[in-house]
Amino acid sequence: MKKVYITEAQAELIVNHIKNEKAINESWKDVVLGVALLAGISLTGHNKAQAQTALEDSKVLAQVQSVLQDERLSKVVDSLESAGLNNAEEYIKKNARKIEKKFDQASVRVKGVKGGVKVYYGDEVKKVEVSKYPELVKKLKAGYAITEISQDTIRQIMTDTVQGESVVDTLKLPYNVGDLFGSGKFVLSQDGKTSIKEILDSLQSQGYSVIGVNIESSTDKQRVSDDLNRKVGDLGYKTGNEGLSQVRNDQIKKVLLDLGVDTTLIKQTVKFNEGRGKLGAVNPQDASARYVTLQIDMIKIADEAPEDKVITTVEEVIAYNFELARVTSKRFSIRLPKMSVNPSGGKKGKCNNSSCPSFK
Repeated sequence: MKKVYITEAQAELIVNHIKNEKAINESWKDVVLGVALLAGISLTGHNKAQAQTALEDSKVLAQVQSVLQDERLSKVVDSLESAGLNNAEEYIKKNARKIEKKFDQASVRVKGVKGGVKVYYGDEVKKVEVSKYPELVKKLKAGYAITEISQDTIRQIMTDTVQGESVVDTLKLPYNVGDLFGSGKFVLSQDGKTSIKEILDSLQSQGYSVIGVNIESSTDKQRVSDDLNRKVGDLGYKTGNEGLSQVRNDQIKKVLLDLGVDTTLIKQTVKFNEGRGKLGAVNPQDASARYVTLQIDMIKIADEAPEDKVITTVEEVIAYNFELARVTSKRFSIRLPKMSVNPSGGKKGKCNNSSCPSFK
């Protein structure tokens, strides 16, 4: 067979190729050169010296032994052929027994025992690719080993349709207490009733539908007169500013109910003794704290239903792909040492039924 040579430049190409494939660590060059030397590929100069030194190192020798017996041997072939060593695969196949013999010799020199390596290649290695984690776990349990991991970034475009909703408008109407009830009073005036009715009629004429009303009433810290306390108490309310604020709030609610607003749409907020000043003072303390506010939430009634909105989102997902391999057939050569059995002291290698050793 024609000899194959590896030059310094080719050795560099080998290492660079394997690095690009992300398949090596720092000592991989020693492994490649070691396999090449065992296969009978003639090395030159520094490469030969490095290969010889590598095969005298127990750690590198162990790596070489591992590579020779599994699918990583194909990585060595790829690297040799990428450096211009044509037919490297065929060369290693034809020299498989020579590789085994030379490895045994190296193992005896370094470790004192034969390595017992068997070169496995080609059909003896079964390769598969998986991309899902459960399948990966299943293959690993079946004896496969990961030889390569690759990943892709997948852009997923997702669309979601959101049902169109009507726009909610809010109208907030602050009233001075005197405008609706009169100073120191709690019965809603006719002008106050008319004002509230006109607002609701106007909203309805513009195509709005009321979906919620919040009535907020408030008093300042001025004390309530005895006469007003008595009138509020006669109606079943608490005395003082709390009862006064509550009764005014209820007066507004009654008008809204009379105008057709459903009671479930009405919310009441009652405040009392608010603002600046002295609690229980005879004179008014804070005019800004004496008020009633109507907040009306409404939607516009349209001839057509609101359009649905389509929301598009782009999501990047990293997908992993695993290359696995498994040796499908192995050849073992087991040699048992010769032994003589002479338990009874009789003739060598002979025994009777009672004196023969038994193995369990």
